[in-house]
Amino acid sequence: MQECFSTKLETQESHLAAAFAAYSIAQFEMKKSGYKTPEEALRALKTKKCDFLIQRFSRLYQFIDIAYA
Repeated sequence: MQECFSTKLETQESHLAAAFAAYSIAQFEMKKSGYKTPEEALRALKTKKCDFLIQRFSRLYQFIDIAYA
């Protein structure tokens, strides 16, 4: 939260949600592809095509749905 310069609570909450989403995606990719750090996973994702990323996001959402079921 220290990196969020907004004084509006709604903006800070959105920033925090985006950070958690990015971390979740990195963790999911680490486990799925065997990367050792979140940074490695995010760097690898940056090189992928859009179709691959959409597929990964849909799998992540399926995993989240199963976790809440």
